[in-house]
Amino acid sequence: MRWHLQMLADRNLAVLQAVGSLTVQQIAAKGMELFTSAEWRPGMRLLLDYRGVTAITDPRLLESVRSLAAQDFRLKERLAGMRCAIVIHYDAVYGVARMWQAVSREAPWEARLFRSYDEAVAWLEIEPADLPSLPD
Repeated sequence: MRWHLQMLADRNLAVLQAVGSLTVQQIAAKGMELFTSAEWRPGMRLLLDYRGVTAITDPRLLESVRSLAAQDFRLKERLAGMRCAIVIHYDAVYGVARMWQAVSREAPWEARLFRSYDEAVAWLEIEPADLPSLPD
């Protein structure tokens, strides 16, 4: 598992890339770190590049996804107005993200799942020149 985060506060944008197999607890910890950082502001755009995430494992998957959504709701003032695009390649990872999206449907932020990186970037209204270069 590998994370790469770039905060571009002047562009109202954060880009988080993950690679490898993750647990829901690792995702929750990274989210807490990001959303409570001094650089994060309500209304930011977040591009989650999970194209390289091969699996999300957890022996109690649904319970852990609900716990992740509950954590996000506890941070609702920090997440208000956020637009989050999650780019996913693998079907199993997409399914876990859909579970999170379903239990978060009443959230004060908007999150969408994408298979295409370019479509996610367009939905977030990011100029390609504004995107940081990410490690391979």
